[in-house]
Amino acid sequence: MPEKGHIVGTANVFIIRKNAASVPQKGYKGSMKEAVQKEKAKKVQKVAVFGGSFDPVTNAHLNIIRGLSKRFARVVVLPCNVSPFKQGGCSADGEDRVKMLRKVTADLENVKVSKWEIKRDGVSYSSDAVRHYKEKYPEAELSF
Repeated sequence: MPEKGHIVGTANVFIIRKNAASVPQKGYKGSMKEAVQKEKAKKVQKVAVFGGSFDPVTNAHLNIIRGLSKRFARVVVLPCNVSPFKQGGCSADGEDRVKMLRKVTADLENVKVSKWEIKRDGVSYSSDAVRHYKEKYPEAELSF
């Protein structure tokens, strides 16, 4: 029996053994990636949603994102379309801010830069984002 946390596989069976209870179903024929995703889905994931205008993206933003990526299974970086605090608009276009964020977070595997608010019309309110991400990650423990 392998040590806890090892990945065990044959040509068509892959399992992540975290404990004795994670015994595979007989005849499982998914890929290793699917097995990993299924194992992760069984646990309550901790998801951080970090919103802001990111106009411009600063080292302080990047330091916060890096810190969150160490503490959470997934970090969603959420640039707003129109900040309720900056209704005059942002200097940089939403797509440009997304590109900048994706470039500076490319080395962080569990960080996703979302276009969800950029695609929406009007002012971006946190309450809308909370509702959206509660629906998107119903089993997750969300932090904003």
